[in-house]
Amino acid sequence: MTKRYSRIELVIEDFDDCLVVDFNYYSGTPMTMYARNGDPGEPGDPPEIEILSALHAGIDISATLSSDAADRLEAACFEYVEGDD
Repeated sequence: MTKRYSRIELVIEDFDDCLVVDFNYYSGTPMTMYARNGDPGEPGDPPEIEILSALHAGIDISATLSSDAADRLEAACFEYVEGDD
């Protein structure tokens, strides 16, 4: 699993101005059916986004976002990472 830090500016529908978002992206690990020695493999891990901060007018509002807004923010971060690869 690799970790990558990013900072992006984006707008979600809850805010008229840009949010400056700092986040970590974890690439996840692929599933393996079997280990090399024949043992059962690993289930793997999906990719993850960890929001570190979301600045609006210089104030971190990440802890006060509604769950819907946080989901949209996370989805926007995934879109950014997927477009960057």
